Amino acid sequence: MTQFAFLQTEFPEVFALARKAELTASTDARGSCFHARLALEAAVKWMYAHDRSLRSPYDIALSALIHEGTFRALVGNALVTKARIIKDSGRNLNANQIEFVNLIIEHLTERGAMDPRRLYETPLTDFNDQGVTGIFPPADVQKIVQLLYEVRRKAAA
Repeated sequence: MTQFAFLQTEFPEVFALARKAELTASTDARGSCFHARLALEAAVKWMYAHDRSLRSPYDIALSALIHEGTFRALVGNALVTKARIIKDSGRNLNANQIEFVNLIIEHLTERGAMDPRRLYETPLTDFNDQGVTGIFPPADVQKIVQLLYEVRRKAAA
C-alpha cells in the first residue's frame, strides 16, 4: 500500500518518483530525499505546463518556480514552504537531519506555523540535546530559523 496511489493513473512519472521516495525512506534517507525532490520538480513543472494562470519565472530552476508569485498565490504559503523544505532536503543530509526536517514539516502541516524556539524542545531535542544547533551547521540553522519566521509572518497576514 502506498500513500501516493492517487497519483498513479494521471501522473505516472510523479507517482514513480514519490513511490521511490516512500520505499526508501527508512533504508536510504538521502536517496529518499533525492527522489522526493525529483517528484516535487516533476509535479511543479507539470503545473507550469498545464496551468495558464502560472507565469514562468526568470529561471527554470525549482527554486525560481516555487517562489514565483502566481505559483505562491495558487498553492498558498504553507505549500510553498513545504516545497522549499523538500527542495532543500534533496541535498546531502544525514538521517538525523532528514528526520528533523520531517518533524518540522509535520508541525507546519498540523499547525501552519512554528515558533523557532521549538527547535530546541522535544521532540526535536531527541536527536541531539542541543536541538537544531546540534544537528545542522550554523548557516543552515540561520536559514531554518529565517524560514520559520517567514512562515509565521505570512500565516499571520
